[in-house]
Amino acid sequence: MKNKKIPVIIFTVLSITLYSVFPVFANAQTLSKRIPTYGLYCACSEMVIDGDVSFDFTDTELLSHGIGLKEANYRVTANKDMSKAEFAIPFISTAREVPQFNVMLNGQAVNGAVWFGNQTLETDYSFDIENNFSPILDDNIIGTLYSVIPNGEIITISLSFKENNSFIYETSNESALSQMGKGNYCWTFRNAFSKPYYNFFVLGDFTEHLFDSSCEYRSEIMTCKDYICKQYESLKYYYDDYGGVPIDYFYSEVNKLLLRNSYIKYDELFLYSIDYLRLNAYKFIVAIDREAVINYTLPITVQRNYISNSLIYSVEHKQTGNYKTDYTVKLNDDNPYIIESNIKTEKSGLICTAETSEDFCFAFGATEKPIDTSANVNDGVSKTVVIFSIVITCAVLIVVAIVTIVARRQKNLNR
Repeated sequence: MKNKKIPVIIFTVLSITLYSVFPVFANAQTLSKRIPTYGLYCACSEMVIDGDVSFDFTDTELLSHGIGLKEANYRVTANKDMSKAEFAIPFISTAREVPQFNVMLNGQAVNGAVWFGNQTLETDYSFDIENNFSPILDDNIIGTLYSVIPNGEIITISLSFKENNSFIYETSNESALSQMGKGNYCWTFRNAFSKPYYNFFVLGDFTEHLFDSSCEYRSEIMTCKDYICKQYESLKYYYDDYGGVPIDYFYSEVNKLLLRNSYIKYDELFLYSIDYLRLNAYKFIVAIDREAVINYTLPITVQRNYISNSLIYSVEHKQTGNYKTDYTVKLNDDNPYIIESNIKTEKSGLICTAETSEDFCFAFGATEKPIDTSANVNDGVSKTVVIFSIVITCAVLIVVAIVTIVARRQKNLNR
């Protein structure tokens, strides 16, 4: 019986050994999301821009949370007489984490508005002004709200359009959508009693679409703004728990639906989408009297890299136009070194400077040449695992052999 337990003992010992080694792979590298900052944007080709951007990392408490400060000063000059010009400051955030903008023109406060953009992908942070949508919703845009009351576990709903097909809709937890040609939609809801009713808000005049259902429904014509306001008020307690979401965000999303002739689920619009990272733009229009200075300060996200023997911070600043920018990087005593940069930098104490008309990326930290511990782990861990496993296995086999010999001798003596 003791001999039969030997394989179990070997398996248990080897399992514990390997378990203690292999977590190195999982924890060898931890990176936070890379969220770039952007330069001032102006679509007018007649506008000459020259920038000074300062990155301030002297507040070590903020830096420990992955936050730095950017102070931007742009000198703008019009090549020809123009009464007004529109500018934009691109930035990435969720709908509930929009930073506070305090933009100054020649020392005077400027009023602007956030135009919300598309959800960003981590592989593409390219700015396109056409992908930002106005937070001002026309009061004259109307729609029809259909409230479908289920009369069975399975119901069907159909919706067809002549041209435009923008709408916001609800579904059951088991539903299927089929599209029969352009502008023709049909839903099958299973487990329909999971909700007391299902709302479909169809934008545009009711004569431009045809709505039908296998069960009773009510309809009400209202302005799009009234519909958004009612939903916003009913969910305000939820938004307040998350720090608040501006109603302008939903106006912007509806404007996108109208421009793109598209549709969206109710939960996606009013619940899930508020946490998506978006490439937005703070837009403002100002009068330019030949020359002017635009300045503002914003918090920026600093990437923290944990794969070295000391923490490495990195920042990326994307250009939005063909103009030169002078950069100043203010470091701190705990992190006094620029480790790498795509543009040559000049260092004087804790101040580093650079100049370019391209994107500017740099990393800084506590040591000038940090050791990449992930490389050491990747190169040496396989050898360590093999050697350690062999040693343990040999030790176990020796113990097993000794136990077996002793057991056999004891058995022979007992005979």
